[in-house]
Amino acid sequence: MLEPASGPVDKPGMAESNFLLDALNEQNLQVLQAYADRITAAKASNRDHDGWMDRHQSSEEFDEETLTRIHGELIAMGMLKFQLTNRNTGLQYSVSDVGRETLARQSVAFPTEDKAESASDIDDTDTTPLQEAA
Repeated sequence: MLEPASGPVDKPGMAESNFLLDALNEQNLQVLQAYADRITAAKASNRDHDGWMDRHQSSEEFDEETLTRIHGELIAMGMLKFQLTNRNTGLQYSVSDVGRETLARQSVAFPTEDKAESASDIDDTDTTPLQEAA
């Protein structure tokens, strides 16, 4: 008979997602976020969009060789899925569940400059003197 678990229970993939977040570099995150943004925009303009996009081909930041490496890394980490659709379309890509979870964690763990600036605009400094307990 199995004993009931007594310790904390993680959701499947939570530890993996934390590990993968640590393994990602800024280039991986930029390309993964670019796919997520493109998919979100496509779904906003066409609610029947299936979530698959053509390969992210051009970027001012990355040459073709670097983009190829980044795609391979994202696929190997399970962040990016791919499918071969047909001869005309070729490969298409989509952000996996692990990729979406990692992007969500990344935005909390490493806020963008905009979020950091808006957070720094809040003055939460308490200037009232501490009162000693009686």
